[in-house]
Amino acid sequence: MGEGGRGSPSSSAVRVDALEVMSDLLMGVGEGSPPDAFFSSLCEAICRLTSMRRAVLFRYDSARRRVRAVGASGIELEPFADLFVTIDSVRVARQALVEDRVLEVRGADDFDVPASMRELLEDVLIVCTPMAAAGRYVGVVLSEREAGVAAMGDSERHLLWTLGKAIAMASVAREATAHDEQSRQLQQRIDLAREIHEGAVQ
Repeated sequence: MGEGGRGSPSSSAVRVDALEVMSDLLMGVGEGSPPDAFFSSLCEAICRLTSMRRAVLFRYDSARRRVRAVGASGIELEPFADLFVTIDSVRVARQALVEDRVLEVRGADDFDVPASMRELLEDVLIVCTPMAAAGRYVGVVLSEREAGVAAMGDSERHLLWTLGKAIAMASVAREATAHDEQSRQLQQRIDLAREIHEGAVQ
């Protein structure tokens, strides 16, 4: 069972504020924005609303059939762009998705990644937020907590869990919109080809 449930009025207000921050950031993403702008804005929202200092969003790309780093905040995305990871090579990600809860690990023991990447994670406190919606595993957000902050409480953990759900839904909606647009363009090409063919026959 996940970390959802009926919250107090104050926790409800926090969730509304969180969604407003996400909405404001995403409104700034338009035509001409970098390819990672949408998902990087979601990472920025997590860093603004929690004690995380930087974050990277990993998402399953159904077209390429692989997990890809598609957004980041507080850190360059480039070092993660060609990183080959799966749900099995990052054990904490699998556990977070299966159990539907936010997990914390320190260092790279849970990560089957190149040595150079393991060095970056040495002694770093990493928080794994699952992105899951309607029984679908969308991805995870791996974030680093600020040094010296107090232990993460239930309220912040629940906020991260809620943000993970919102990000999953936003990601799925974006994917569906892109698919609809591709279908519309394909239909337009088919209609044009049919008109040209009919014109040539006549």
